[in-house]
Amino acid sequence: MTLTIKYFLSLALLVTLFSCASYSPIFDNNKKFIDVGAKVANKDFVECKKEAENYLDQYKLKKATNEARRKAIVGGLFGGLWGLVFGNSAQSIIGGVVGGSIFGGLYGGLSSLGDDKINPDEVKKNYITRCLNRKEYEIIGWY
Repeated sequence: MTLTIKYFLSLALLVTLFSCASYSPIFDNNKKFIDVGAKVANKDFVECKKEAENYLDQYKLKKATNEARRKAIVGGLFGGLWGLVFGNSAQSIIGGVVGGSIFGGLYGGLSSLGDDKINPDEVKKNYITRCLNRKEYEIIGWY
């Protein structure tokens, strides 16, 4: 393997590991926590975390769709401009618009699927906190 491929794979592994880094709530020592104990509280946390991930997935799809639409329009405009500046016919302008729209839409949809522009950590933490509050736990922070 070449040095470049090894470097890329190492970097990809590090990014994957850091993106999977997790956080956990700090439970207040209230009546519910004392009654059930840390083991049950952590089990409830895992359930709330899964619930949050399932619920928030719907917003990722909506965001990806909106981002694909926006990038398709921008791609179409740039493609048309490129065809206008460097082309010598109406066909090259139309080809630029169509090609730019297709490329922009594909790029927008695929690139935004991995993005989390709704600040998922904070939204997910808020959702999990509310879920645990409904189960009568009190969260005093995160670590």
